[in-house]
Amino acid sequence: MIQRFLIGLMALFFSVQLSAGQITLTATVPCPESQTVYLYRLGGLHFEPVMQAPVKEGVATFNIPERDWQFFYLGFSDEDVLPIILGKEDGVEVAVNCAKMNESTFSNSPFNMEYQEMKGKMNGLKNRSNQLSRQYNRQLRSNDVPQEFTEEMIKVDRLKLQMLEEYQKTNPFLARILELNTYLSFFIQPSDYTSELDYFVNEYFRFADFKDPGFNYQPWVYEAFKGYASTLASTKMPVELLQEYIGKALARVPTHQQSYQLALSGVLLGVEKANPSAFAYYAGLYIDKFKDTHPEPVKDLEYKLELIARFVKGGEAPNFTQNDPEGHPVSLTDFRGKVVLVDFWASWCGPCRKENPNVVKLYAKYKDQGFEVLGVSLDSKQDRWLDAIEKDGLTWTHVSDLKGWQNEVAGLYSVTSIPHTVLLDKEGKILGRNLRGAALEEKLAEVFGN
Repeated sequence: MIQRFLIGLMALFFSVQLSAGQITLTATVPCPESQTVYLYRLGGLHFEPVMQAPVKEGVATFNIPERDWQFFYLGFSDEDVLPIILGKEDGVEVAVNCAKMNESTFSNSPFNMEYQEMKGKMNGLKNRSNQLSRQYNRQLRSNDVPQEFTEEMIKVDRLKLQMLEEYQKTNPFLARILELNTYLSFFIQPSDYTSELDYFVNEYFRFADFKDPGFNYQPWVYEAFKGYASTLASTKMPVELLQEYIGKALARVPTHQQSYQLALSGVLLGVEKANPSAFAYYAGLYIDKFKDTHPEPVKDLEYKLELIARFVKGGEAPNFTQNDPEGHPVSLTDFRGKVVLVDFWASWCGPCRKENPNVVKLYAKYKDQGFEVLGVSLDSKQDRWLDAIEKDGLTWTHVSDLKGWQNEVAGLYSVTSIPHTVLLDKEGKILGRNLRGAALEEKLAEVFGN
């Protein structure tokens, strides 16, 4: 992959920089087996190799066209890289850590040192803000919010704004990173938003103007959209609403700029585990736009889509067979012709046990109309599994391999938390995932028409 892209990318890189001077990056490489060091840029889902330098007597030297500041990544491969900002400083040096490239150290680079200092302050304020928000929420539930909480939140927000304004005046490159990471507290900001979710959706990117070409090749765009999408996806909101909110944020980014690829890549990583349907949608957008220019990440996405197609709404659920408590094999296809709820749970799972009475009620209501439940337990001890079945009155079919979190069916269905449900129609196609409580009740009423 490296050799395939390298010649064309190097030609492009140098063609737009011929009129500029040069700077030198020197890497000290105390790794006898390493013969070549690469310089990459982040393309979102992939790293694009830009330059390479041979290691001669323990040193690799890059002669780079002088340019505006930009993030690059140094590494022996794209699997372990060191972020580094290059542009106008000459003579930057890196002492390579052979075991972990991303723990290598800089010298003779005031700009990278300033970035590290700025990032430390930024993360410190973010962590303090998050801590205060969690404490505020707990106090709010008990109707007892001490004045000092509000005062401290106001102070932290003021420090964030002061830091942003300072860097906007003195260092526009680093200011863009702060623009992507300055999020003020919902609890103390005057606004017309009726909920924290509405505030989050509309204010998360408040300070970032993505029309600014300075956001191109800015990896913090990728990180910001990844965090935004991941936070929304974690709420388990309907996929249509999730796509509406994410679409609103993506619409801020011009599609012809490199920053759009970074933003879309961040969204994909943000929703991949929590919402396969949203992942499929945004993977489709990425493939349509970049299939000709970036075939390698597109190929990887197409492979992932093949794997998850069976798990999204309308896909056919993969068959499986596991033993019931008596040791008899039970297959999912045994239930064809029935509407089936595949219920991943365990005796030790408090939320699962709390949800069981609702499933018992719905099973009793719809059993005679063709509704079945197939419980897949992530237990590892049979006596506890059976005891929970009896105590909770779970009269439907149960299976388990008693491997706990290594349950093979849970792995097949990409279950990473429980309770987790998959509702299937009579042909074994997926009607919905993670339906519980009122949502499951409403869906079954829709399916059975009452």
